[in-house]
Amino acid sequence: MNVTSVMPSVPTSANNANLRAAPAPSQNSLSAASAGVPVDMVSLSTEAKKAMAGVVSFAVPSSGGASAPGMPDLKDFGQIVAARSQLAEQESAYAGKLNDVVRATFGVPDDSGWSVGGAGFAVLDKLAAAHGLQKPDIPKILADAGQKDPFAGEADAQAGVFGFTVTAANAPNRGAHMEVAFDRASTVPPDQMRVAALKKDDPSSSSLIAQLQGGSLSRFVDASADLKAGSGTSLFVVTDGASGSNAKVAGAIRSTGMDDVAGTSGLAVLKAVKSVLAN
Repeated sequence: MNVTSVMPSVPTSANNANLRAAPAPSQNSLSAASAGVPVDMVSLSTEAKKAMAGVVSFAVPSSGGASAPGMPDLKDFGQIVAARSQLAEQESAYAGKLNDVVRATFGVPDDSGWSVGGAGFAVLDKLAAAHGLQKPDIPKILADAGQKDPFAGEADAQAGVFGFTVTAANAPNRGAHMEVAFDRASTVPPDQMRVAALKKDDPSSSSLIAQLQGGSLSRFVDASADLKAGSGTSLFVVTDGASGSNAKVAGAIRSTGMDDVAGTSGLAVLKAVKSVLAN
């Protein structure tokens, strides 16, 4: 997986969503990694990070005899380096515009980073198209040398996720993290979406937990692990407001140190996702 683009017109609430969490107790200010982020949760790929930094990286092939499998011939190396340098500039410019639109769309503050997985790439693709952002084409010589598209992802997946993490070194709640998982097949209208906190031993939560564990969102939400005592993670489910097994699940919000904004900012993000996918 990797990363791509961003945003058409979305609800005002989404643009005003404040993802900045209030200072959290040190025991809850966990990094994304230590918070048990699902393995399917991805941020920028290695290629995309290189694109953002404008880095050109190729191993130098041997000058003696045939190149190793997957390595370009020495005679093509100069052309590859030149093409990669040009592509890196194009990717860096594209990634910068992508980042700006994502931040504007979802209200991501300067002290935080964002990540995406699964059907989140479908959202990014739609936003890119709406803003006239064109992914750089990979020249054939680079494709033949194994160059991958750093902005390609699982746009056809049913479930997706957007993650937001406070990354600024001077932020008192550095490491505070929130993930908004969504089911693109959900039919819950944005104006009917309601947020409910899940509790492991609460009978009223059992049917909702079962839906999360048995549905497409289980790829990004491990309810049993998130609700375990001492996990440091809070789990919220977004439904149509109905109770028990009659409730329709639209998404889920995982929070580590961002519980105070999970029900507002997380819901705004989910509504924005719904709006983007509908266009």
